[in-house]
Amino acid sequence: MTQEDKIRMTVDIFGNQYKLVAKTSATNMKRVIAQVNEQMHKIAAGSPRLDTPKIAVLAAVHIADDYFKIQDDMEALREKQKQLDKTKEEFSQLKERHAVLLQELEVEREMLKELEASSQRAEEERNQAQARIAELQTEAEQSELKRSELEGLIRSERERRSELEQELAAQRLTVAELEELSRMQETELTEKAQQAEAEAERLQEEAERLKQEHAQLEERMKQEQERSGNLERELGSGAKPQPSLKS
Repeated sequence: MTQEDKIRMTVDIFGNQYKLVAKTSATNMKRVIAQVNEQMHKIAAGSPRLDTPKIAVLAAVHIADDYFKIQDDMEALREKQKQLDKTKEEFSQLKERHAVLLQELEVEREMLKELEASSQRAEEERNQAQARIAELQTEAEQSELKRSELEGLIRSERERRSELEQELAAQRLTVAELEELSRMQETELTEKAQQAEAEAERLQEEAERLKQEHAQLEERMKQEQERSGNLERELGSGAKPQPSLKS
């Protein structure tokens, strides 16, 4: 505050006029004078025999006491403010920590969902593998039945061929008058025998093909069983299953 900012006032303090110059506002100066007057009149009312200087001194003592009490209260307030600021900071840290924990919890939940999904997928793949094994076993049984039927047909054709051969041999022993007819029958029987032989060879080839298919089915069933065993081990250990190659 500059020289021009100073205020000059004539005030009345306990019945006496004083000219004051202060670096403050007029309103604040009036509050100070009112406080001094209040203290001096209060002391004078309580101790009527005291003269003005003593009343002024006691008023100054009371005002100083009030001032230091206010200072102490302000200091206590500042300490409380520090504690409050510290509490706010701790609260802010706790909020941040809480947010971090919530994020970690969400991550854990997502991981748990993924593990549950992986376990479910592994269980589904295991069930599919078991179903596929059952299908392959059924196919293998059907293939075995068909192979047995074909082998029976081959045996029947061989027996038929043997019978035809015996019949052909018997026809060759026919008497001379039936020689021409015998030759015709021999030709017919030879053709039938050739047809039977060709059919037998075809059936033999079919049996070999089915045998190969049966072996392939057994190999695929073995692979599916190994795959099912791997899935069961992965499911039992809680490990995340690796994607398998479909046959």
